[in-house]
Amino acid sequence: MSAGVIASLLSIVAVVTAASTGIATHLLGRRAASGKIATSEASVLWQQAQEMRQMLLDEKTRAEEQRDKMIDAYTRQVIPALTSINTLTEDLIALVRKIDANTAPKPRREGTHPGSAAS
Repeated sequence: MSAGVIASLLSIVAVVTAASTGIATHLLGRRAASGKIATSEASVLWQQAQEMRQMLLDEKTRAEEQRDKMIDAYTRQVIPALTSINTLTEDLIALVRKIDANTAPKPRREGTHPGSAAS
């Protein structure tokens, strides 16, 4: 082999070695940094996202507490009021039936006239 061929082969080997080293470094560095936030902008965005998440969780908790208070107020106030209205309505219906029974015309016996004395 001539010196020119050996020099060419060594150049090719050097280029391939450099390229493979660069690729390996890139892949290993990317894998090591996955899941981590290194830049300042990304760090700020991450912090803001965490603050927003916490704010939404707090709002959800407050909404659930308000819902529970409204349910409690409904059961303590509205249901007894509806029960009272229902009872009063039943009493009113009973009174109307009683009044109707007392004022209903009495059936006449056959052969008697409304103005004559019964025999």
